Amino acid sequence: MFLTINLEMLKLYNMLVINIFLFSIVIISSLLAFLVYSRNKKSITNVSFAILIIVGAFWALTIAIFQMAKTVGAALLWDRVIYICAIFVPSSFVFFAYAFPEEKIKIPTLHKIAYFLPIIISIPILLFTRLWIQEIIVSPEGNSVILGPFYIVWAIWFMVYMVWTFWIFLSKYLKSYGVRKIQLRYMILASIFPAIGSMPFNIIAPLFGNYRLIWIGPFTLTATFIVISYAIIRHRFMDIRVVMGRGTVYLFTLVILISLGFLIMFLNSKLAAPLSVNIVGPFAMVVGIFLFQFIFRFFEKLASKYFYYTFYSYQTVLTDLGRKLTQVLELDKLSSSIVSTLMSTMKLDRTVILLREPGDGEYQIQKNIGFREENGISLVKDNFLTIWLERTQKPLVYEEISLIIRDTTEKEERERLERLRANMKRIEAALCLPLFLEEKIVGMIVLGNKLSGEPYSTQDIELLTNLANQVSIALQNAKSYSEIKGFSRKLEREVEKATAELRETYEELKKLDKAKSEFISIASHQLRTPLTAIKGYISMLKEKVYGELPEKVEKPLANIYTSNERLIKLVNDLLNVSRIEAGRMEMNLEKLSL
Repeated sequence: MFLTINLEMLKLYNMLVINIFLFSIVIISSLLAFLVYSRNKKSITNVSFAILIIVGAFWALTIAIFQMAKTVGAALLWDRVIYICAIFVPSSFVFFAYAFPEEKIKIPTLHKIAYFLPIIISIPILLFTRLWIQEIIVSPEGNSVILGPFYIVWAIWFMVYMVWTFWIFLSKYLKSYGVRKIQLRYMILASIFPAIGSMPFNIIAPLFGNYRLIWIGPFTLTATFIVISYAIIRHRFMDIRVVMGRGTVYLFTLVILISLGFLIMFLNSKLAAPLSVNIVGPFAMVVGIFLFQFIFRFFEKLASKYFYYTFYSYQTVLTDLGRKLTQVLELDKLSSSIVSTLMSTMKLDRTVILLREPGDGEYQIQKNIGFREENGISLVKDNFLTIWLERTQKPLVYEEISLIIRDTTEKEERERLERLRANMKRIEAALCLPLFLEEKIVGMIVLGNKLSGEPYSTQDIELLTNLANQVSIALQNAKSYSEIKGFSRKLEREVEKATAELRETYEELKKLDKAKSEFISIASHQLRTPLTAIKGYISMLKEKVYGELPEKVEKPLANIYTSNERLIKLVNDLLNVSRIEAGRMEMNLEKLSL
């Protein structure tokens, strides 16, 4: 008896979980449809895909309501609505395949007939005959359906439409190149995924009376919706592999949490006195909510470690790098910080920063990791890349050059773009990020390929563009700081040199001054001796030691004596000066009455 009750409780719980899951799909799909449509209301790609999402959401909603129906009439009504939605799912997929990635839909006339005729035939048969749905069985274990012969026709038609969708994508893929070829490659994978998920559980299993797994089809379709929607909104349709990587992490996390919930229910059923579903259910949900972040981060690190898959946030990267840009003024340290941030954030194989000289406009390598020096500078030798980036005012992605060449009408410009593309391919450069200051290029960051082999997404481009605005100013400030610092050092060296020269000159002047003092002292002594002799002889002449002198000689002799005295006084003054400079002057201080 307890076992029977436990099994019934487990079935009720499973039904509750599945219905909650289906209603969640409806909410998520409706939100995705709104986001995709609001992203670009004029794009036929966005509109057609939004229609596809809405059809898928109604499909999931009708399956949930059908499973909850308690009467045959209600179950029959909602089962018919299920198949009406199921009719429009492959039709909408075909419509989207024609639209993507064009701006205009071109459907041949025969294709239009093949598109609308099965829909026109199927809906009346479904609504007004028993050829499709013969009988509805309502039971506590789950509602089921006995299908008619037309169901097989519809199953074949469903598979044909899915193959048709695949063929449209494949035809476009074979005719495309460059970025568009990458986009269509992933769209082919995205179209195969729901077909494989829906076929066993929504087409084949109902033929054998198994209606309990029809909820898996909307799940696989919604997973595809999430991948493509995120690509439309954030990734230029060329990063579906990136989105699938993140989606896979979420999927594994969800699978672990659901498995954990079922394990808790199973262990509860093995207890001697099992707890009520009303207790175990909320407990399992709380455990799941508590463990979600832990499990998600585990798979996130696993994907990042082994598949070069990086999860990064705009705000986190901008904040971290912005802090570094404001803290570092040395140009070399700043360049190293920028390069290391870019390479670690995006998992790149090489990066080079080129700064432009203000005078001649030549580029110099500031920081290089991975590129050969001659390759790092080869892109900017002919100035075409600089002119192109100043004109477009946005980054140049290697994968998009082929599309630019296709749309270019001027022969010379097309040839130069082809040479640029060939050069970027040769040196393995994937993206050229211009650094602007007042709409003029002051430098450039050339990025290599991602280690994972993925192309650059819209999120990558937006992140790099925002970073470039900060990096441009920071690098210019650092460059100015380096120039000022260099000028300061040069000025210091010049001052030191001038000081040394002054010191040498001063020493030389001291030597000259000493020599002058010595010369004056020697000269004074040498002059004093003959002057003393002249004075003595004049005195003897005046005293008439040599006899009487003529009268007319006395006055000139007196003048000679006066001049000689003046010279002796001058020589004595010079001797006193030399004594003062030599520090040999002795002061004899005495008190004196004024």
